[in-house]
Amino acid sequence: MENTLDQFILNLFRTEKPILSNIDFDDDNVFVCDVLDHSVDLAKDFIKHKLNKCTNRMEKMQFLYSSRECFRSAINVNEYYLEENDNNDIDKQQIRDTIKRNKIALTMAERAICFYDNCMTLDCKEKKQQSFENYTNSQIVLIFYYFFKSNGLEPRKNIDVSPIAKFLHLIIGKEFTEITNSDFYNKLRKVPNFKTDKELIKDLEIIKPLFQMVQLNEIVGMIDNEIDIAHNEKKKSKEK
Repeated sequence: MENTLDQFILNLFRTEKPILSNIDFDDDNVFVCDVLDHSVDLAKDFIKHKLNKCTNRMEKMQFLYSSRECFRSAINVNEYYLEENDNNDIDKQQIRDTIKRNKIALTMAERAICFYDNCMTLDCKEKKQQSFENYTNSQIVLIFYYFFKSNGLEPRKNIDVSPIAKFLHLIIGKEFTEITNSDFYNKLRKVPNFKTDKELIKDLEIIKPLFQMVQLNEIVGMIDNEIDIAHNEKKKSKEK
């Protein structure tokens, strides 16, 4: 189990990466992110192979933690590359697909860590009860906005913002004095804010895996479309 994060980062800048037909699951120079680049199914087989080879819980946890960092690093590197080359002639959709695959893999890795750690050191049960703690108000608003919209209830167009804002406060457990002064209410009045929300693309990428995991494909398609719109708006603003 020598696949450390430092090794992975060095491997990101290799001129040659493992060829699909030549991948050896027992090669310490092959990382789960390499395999995921080739095939999702092959990555699943790679992970099963590595976990089956582990002789104790400590080895399993070490592999899962290194895999998690591998996925995180791949997401960060690709997001940075996409950001820096926004106006260049590159295959942006391919990079977004790579980011998407790694985000889904990251979620699965975190679930596996929770499973093998028996929900003790990670306190998984508590996290499930307070799952929204890891999301910003903007992300929470986006999550519910797209859910309501997919069911024919679009805030501002055919339903008042106030009851939705109150519903969010109820679900999240945040108190409010005057609903029209709440952050949820003000964000719902503008969501999705393509013009001035600098974090919109990042927020959309963060919430999308939630809908992918439960196969709400209509919402995933809506979010993909909004991401494209946000990229176009960003490009237009740079050209001004």
